[in-house]
Amino acid sequence: MSISNHSWLNFSCVCRESLRYIPPIPLTVRETRADDVLVGYHIPAGTVVYVVANAINRLPAYWGDTAGEFNPDRWDNLPSEWIPSAFMTFSQGSRGCIGRKFSETEMKVVLCSLLSMYEFGRDDWTADPETSKMCRVVLRPKYGITLKISAIEK
Repeated sequence: MSISNHSWLNFSCVCRESLRYIPPIPLTVRETRADDVLVGYHIPAGTVVYVVANAINRLPAYWGDTAGEFNPDRWDNLPSEWIPSAFMTFSQGSRGCIGRKFSETEMKVVLCSLLSMYEFGRDDWTADPETSKMCRVVLRPKYGITLKISAIEK
């Protein structure tokens, strides 16, 4: 992959879809401050709640039948009933990540810079990162990813 053979890519959509599909931080933990009811269940104050972005970002109720697929085009064709808070990679609301815009911008800049200088390809023997994820504080492939990288001759 390089910019020259993928000039059609919308880098904003590619970056957003990458962050939706495999969020770097797969979950966040919150503690309820007051009693509440969630989907008919009583949640007492002080309950620790795990918000699993990795699961929410793939719920068909929010993302449609292709929720489990990597599809950057989805960001150009979001349905009118789509709920922005369904994108939980950076959390939402007053407790959302303050570095979100910086992260998204930095990701696009780095991606464009790398793709303008190098061509990338997967080798034939690296395990599919989707089937060998290792869940820690930061989600990552269990065996890493080996890439073939070639400098683009100018």
